[in-house]
Formats: sequence, C-alpha cells, structure tokens
Amino acid sequence: MRESNNAGTAAQETWPGGRPLAVSIGIALEAFRYRSQYVQSAPVEGREDIFSLSFGEYGCNIGIWRLMTLLDSYRIAASVSCSGELGETRPDVIAAVGAQGHDIVAHGWVNDELLTDEPSPEAEDATIRRTLSALEAASGQRPRGWGGPANARSPRTLELLAANGVDWCGDDASADLPFVHQPADGRSIVVMPKSNVVANDLVHWLLPQNPPSVLRDNFIPAFDTLCSEASEGRRGWIELMLHAHVSGRPALVPTIRSIIDYVNDHASVVWATKSQLADWTIEELR
Repeated sequence: MRESNNAGTAAQETWPGGRPLAVSIGIALEAFRYRSQYVQSAPVEGREDIFSLSFGEYGCNIGIWRLMTLLDSYRIAASVSCSGELGETRPDVIAAVGAQGHDIVAHGWVNDELLTDEPSPEAEDATIRRTLSALEAASGQRPRGWGGPANARSPRTLELLAANGVDWCGDDASADLPFVHQPADGRSIVVMPKSNVVANDLVHWLLPQNPPSVLRDNFIPAFDTLCSEASEGRRGWIELMLHAHVSGRPALVPTIRSIIDYVNDHASVVWATKSQLADWTIEELR
C-alpha cells in the first residue's frame, strides 16, 4: 500500500526553505566478494578476480578521500551508500565519512551479493541487521537509509527494513518524488525513487566506456527540464550518482565540479541529502 505525497504533481510547490528543486549527490562506497563492476575477462562463478577486486579497492584507498575533499570545498553533504563489510574491514574510512557530516546509507553487505539471493526472510533480515550494526559500530551513527546492491529487493524487504528502524529505501523507480509506503500491519517507510537514472557514472561512463563529459551531458538537460517545471510551480528532485572507485579517479573530477558549478548558478535549488528529503516527506504528511 502506498500513501503518496502526490509523486506526479507535488502537493507542496517548494521544499523547506522555499526552493522548488532539490539536488542530491549520492556516493557508493562498495566492497566486493568476487569482482567489482570492472572486468577484463569473462567472470568465472565462485572465483575471485584479483584485478577487478583491486579496481574496487580504489574507492576506500583514494576515491572517497578525493570526493570528500571536493565536496567539502563546496560545503555539500552527500548520501554515501556503504557496504556493511567495510564497517569491519575499513572502519577508519566509514568513521571519516560520518565525521565529515555525510549521510551514511546502508548498501548491503558486499556489492556482488544481493538481498534477492537470500533463501529466506530470516536470512534477509540477518543480512540487514548485520549491515546496519557494522556501519553503526564504525561510524557511531545508525544508517537511516538503505539502497541495496543493484537496487535488488524482495517483496518483504521494505517491511524488514522498517522493522529494523530504517526510515527510507532507495530501491524503486516508479515516481519522481519521495512517497510513503505504509504496510497493512507495520511501520511506514519512505521510498526514495531513482532520480539518478540519467546521471550515474557506472551506467553512463564506466560500463559503456564513454568520455567523462557524458555525465554532464546527461545531467544538464534533465536538470534544465526540472528547472523549467519548477518555474511553473512543480517541485522536483534530481541526484548525481557517483561511485568512489569510479568518480574518485582524476578523470571525472573536472566534470563533477562543472556540474556542481552549473547547479549553483541557479537560485531555485537546495542541496539535500536523501535523509533530509525523507524527513521533509514525513513532515509534509503531519
């Protein structure tokens, strides 16, 4: 059951602060069991791809630090989706992300194991609990949001997340704006639809091997469309999605900076984390 804040045409014309358009930056900080998204040969089931794993390790070693330095220069807080395993293997990194004021989001245990692979509700619940606990132990803050690897979730995931105190889930692509999922019996949870489909470094740069400029080329037309709709009284939201082991490399930094500069030239915009947007969505229903 969905209790919506009218995801198609916003019930309120502006976000708090009087700005009609919200912009978020999402960062994926991921751990992998067998391979990252970058492979040079056909994957072999159950076998570790050492080079591919090293590509993923760049995120914690260098990428996240470069991206945090960049965002700090603009005083922008991101929503950082962290693999739970990093809470145990790289607690220093998770702690630093939280200490800099970023929104720590739970992102499954490792990125190449999906919730839909879990054989039972009990196993899925155990993975959720393990992930939340490891990230909380490392950062001192319990994640308020969840974004599953590959956005995979089962029919029971929202209820399990809500039962574990998670306020929002980002594994949905059915709307433009956040809405509230209210199960028949249980705690409600905010659903944050994928507003980053047009601006995702993994989808548009790494996998198809496009030039870095593709990220800006995709983001700007979508952003301009939302600005035009905002001028007509329709509230909007868009997210730039970055992966620490992808966008944290030098090649994409100038493009990311140019996107942020372009957004900052527009007075109608508010930068917001996804947890802030979830709070505003809940507040609107009170």
